[in-house]
Amino acid sequence: MGTKTIGKVVFGVISVTLAFFTLSLGIFHYMQHSSAERFNNTMIVYKK
Repeated sequence: MGTKTIGKVVFGVISVTLAFFTLSLGIFHYMQHSSAERFNNTMIVYKK
């Protein structure tokens, strides 16, 4: 494997890790809030 290939692999791993971490945070944030509260917030945003 050349240096460029290793760089691509490292970049890919970092990208996947960041994406997974962001997704996990999003799900955790979503679970903390009740669906009713989320619905109210969504309606407020749409009314603006």
